[in-house]
Amino acid sequence: MMKLSHLPEAELEFGQAHRHIEIRFGLMDYGPLDAGQTGAPNAVRVGLIGDTETLEGTQGWLARCAAGIEGKADTRLTNLYPPFPGCTADGPFRVACTCDEQDTHTIPARALHKLRNSNPLNLADRYGDLFIAELRALAEGNTRPDVVLIGLPLDVIAAMNVTTDDDEVVESEAAPSGVDFRARLKIAAMDFGLPIQIFWPTLYDPTIKIPRMTKTDSSERCRRTPPARGICSRRFTTRRAACLGG
Repeated sequence: MMKLSHLPEAELEFGQAHRHIEIRFGLMDYGPLDAGQTGAPNAVRVGLIGDTETLEGTQGWLARCAAGIEGKADTRLTNLYPPFPGCTADGPFRVACTCDEQDTHTIPARALHKLRNSNPLNLADRYGDLFIAELRALAEGNTRPDVVLIGLPLDVIAAMNVTTDDDEVVESEAAPSGVDFRARLKIAAMDFGLPIQIFWPTLYDPTIKIPRMTKTDSSERCRRTPPARGICSRRFTTRRAACLGG
């Protein structure tokens, strides 16, 4: 005979030794475990890399997250969809996200245009060189950010997953160049000791249409960062995740 037993939810510890079984509500009620302790961080510096459009969109998204996001309205399951309380020094995470001009690096439109019209052979490597150069500059600066968000322009997303043959778009079977591009950025980030998050423009604007020629297979899904929900899903877990939401 099968015997069933129920294990009660484990209590998690938050600020001032308070306990709660749910991460989000525990943070909103009591703050993080080290709240008020000596050495606890009070800000997370965010670096940004992308073209002008992705940087402007991301900065707007960060501002909206900092101010707070309303919970889901069209549901009776309000405990499952609470509002996001925002990222401020006196908020549930006790930290504010900062994104200074010195931590914002723009990929020149001229450089992107030059690559877009170049030979597709090894194109992923050349795109990677552009982004890695900016990542290195952030890592080797006098004061480095805590984490870097890398926004991929639409042209870059499309180029990473297609090849051209006699002016005809051909969909790649395994899309190895896209995987290599992402892997190169991740390897560089590990070498620099700097956490990164690669994302699509749908992060800040879900209505943006990703180029249809981009292949939607398992390798693409591994590369893709979902919309804001994907990064924000970890926002209640750590301080760093909070301010990015990820």
